[in-house]
Amino acid sequence: MIRFTIRDVLWLMVVVGLSVALWIEHRQAIDLRIALREEQARNDAIAELNKRTMLYCIEMPLKDIAVYFSRLHNVPVVLALQVDRNTSITCNYANVSLRVALEGILTPHDLDFRVKDGSIVIEPKTP
Repeated sequence: MIRFTIRDVLWLMVVVGLSVALWIEHRQAIDLRIALREEQARNDAIAELNKRTMLYCIEMPLKDIAVYFSRLHNVPVVLALQVDRNTSITCNYANVSLRVALEGILTPHDLDFRVKDGSIVIEPKTP
């Protein structure tokens, strides 16, 4: 039969308490890093909306325009599930901000965009 003294139990409690405290601090540090990375991605996406862009297309599907803007501006442009990916877009924009181009492209089709989790999400307009 194994016998423990009170001193052994107290040392065990100290070791367990320190281990738990270190684990909690480690998790908080990871959560903070993730939050900072997400905030940086969000700020990058907002900054890209103010950069100049160009687009000339005739009856181009919206999904292809999203891919084009994603590659040109290095920010993910995502279509919501409710959006028809094959919506034909005809436009001619040169030397305007990405925000203005997206507003001009999406407004006639009752679509809107917003920045979410570091990407630009195209979705139906909400009343």
